[in-house]
Amino acid sequence: MPADYSKSDIPEDFVAAKKESSGNLSAGQSQSKRRFISKTVLTCLSIISTAEIARRVSFKAVKLEIENSSLNDIAKGDSILENRAYVVMTDNEKQTMITSLVDKYNKPGK
Repeated sequence: MPADYSKSDIPEDFVAAKKESSGNLSAGQSQSKRRFISKTVLTCLSIISTAEIARRVSFKAVKLEIENSSLNDIAKGDSILENRAYVVMTDNEKQTMITSLVDKYNKPGK
């Protein structure tokens, strides 16, 4: 407080408002704030941990589904390849294929 003011010069409303906003809390108010903050923190932690568990479970389910579908595709492809046999082309077939490729190259658009 400046030295040139006396306590009687300061309005009582200002002093009362200053005391309320100064942060001086009673013991009951302080414990109430602490309980509120601790409950809020615990609630946030529980929400975050629940979300993390749900994320992990869903990713594992998706991963298993992808692995199973991949294995099914591999099995189908293997069975198709097993049923195919290597057939040697005759010289006439090779010449026909080469001729058709050269003709298509020389006449684009047809």
